[in-house]
Amino acid sequence: MINSVAVQISGERDLGIAVYGPSFSWFNHSCFPNASYRFVLAPRDEDYVSDKSEYPAVPASKEVVADVWHAWQFEDHSTHALGKYGPRIVVRCTKPINKGDEVCITYIDLLQTRDARHSDLWSKYKFICSCKRCTSSPEPYVDFLLNCDFRNLNSPEDVAMSAAVEDLNDILQKAISVYSLDDDPKACCDMIETMLSKKLMGDLQQVEYSQKRDILHPLHHICLGAYIALASAYRFRALTANTEGDSGAASFEMTKAAAAYSFVLAGATHHLFLSECSFLIPLSHFLLSTGESMLDFVECIKGETRKNVSEAKFSFASCSTGSEKRDSMQYNKFRSNCEEFGERMLSLSLQCWPFLAQSSPCLEKIKNPIDFSWLGSAIFLSFHLSKEDSANLSCTDRVPVNIEKQKGCILSLAICCITFCKYLASICYGPQHYLANHAKDLLEGIDLAQ
Repeated sequence: MINSVAVQISGERDLGIAVYGPSFSWFNHSCFPNASYRFVLAPRDEDYVSDKSEYPAVPASKEVVADVWHAWQFEDHSTHALGKYGPRIVVRCTKPINKGDEVCITYIDLLQTRDARHSDLWSKYKFICSCKRCTSSPEPYVDFLLNCDFRNLNSPEDVAMSAAVEDLNDILQKAISVYSLDDDPKACCDMIETMLSKKLMGDLQQVEYSQKRDILHPLHHICLGAYIALASAYRFRALTANTEGDSGAASFEMTKAAAAYSFVLAGATHHLFLSECSFLIPLSHFLLSTGESMLDFVECIKGETRKNVSEAKFSFASCSTGSEKRDSMQYNKFRSNCEEFGERMLSLSLQCWPFLAQSSPCLEKIKNPIDFSWLGSAIFLSFHLSKEDSANLSCTDRVPVNIEKQKGCILSLAICCITFCKYLASICYGPQHYLANHAKDLLEGIDLAQ
């Protein structure tokens, strides 16, 4: 059904599919949305949710369509009349909205190229999007990054979609199918990492680049899809290794790889978010996944953790984490807070990324997963690095690893990512959303370890 929406009230499976009335179904799509939505279930002992709004969005069930429509049109207190039929939808703005602006949500995954978004929208909803992102010329910075070959990063006027990139996408989709349908995560990891080891840019000379058909950079949409698959597959392999009693070394490496790929995915999405606020929706999810994977990795590192938890908490105290008065927060304060989180993640990544990327040919090609200025002058400068940090970013020499120091740094990074997720989810969905609640539970669980 074109106007149906999947109802999700937790991080698990969807509750079902529902069709809502005009107060929600008439929200249009944009690839740069300025609003998001969440579902709210009424308490079991109440007929309706008491959190009323001037334009309630309330679902209709198949058995009572006529009554629902009548109530919608004619009853003064339609929230009471309609709220008992299923989950409410709450729509929240995610960026400043001026008087007269249309409020839009997104129907699809935003981390896609324009052609992929149009294909997705046509197959599901039978329309071609004409939003600002889809019609801008030249294309927006985020689409430029998602689309272009590494060789074109510093020559945007020469960008042309390589047909060979489609072949790489076919390899990625086949690997995902091997994982999801054939239940073979190892084969999935091998296929994707073989592709990335050959196609992801590295320390090649320009003459060597000119001899290749296609070269991906870490922010390309195929790489983002690869990070998602690899993070999931490695995490699954680590869990399987633990249950089957495999060697601790194997579990350690797989848990580390899951954490590293999760972090690259969050870092790449964070870079897009700094350019376009609409990406806070996927970013909040990826930050939570990164934090969970980092916590899993800390558990794999031998030694006492309580002291490091305390140190991590103390070193993180400078970041604002309060959740009060989210709705009234000014946009510039929001951006300032996000920059503070980003700077904190960058500072920690400079300390622990070489360790996380170690022994992975693909990950070692990525100098830093938060600051991508090393890709060239066309990259949006998110941070202003000190000379010392710039030197650390460019350093490729391996240094001896202090496991205890790395453990404390990774734990600090996990706390930073989870807290950042909680902050974004509270703004995007509200403080009672399952994403914010899960982040809160994780942080409280770390408190219990002290």
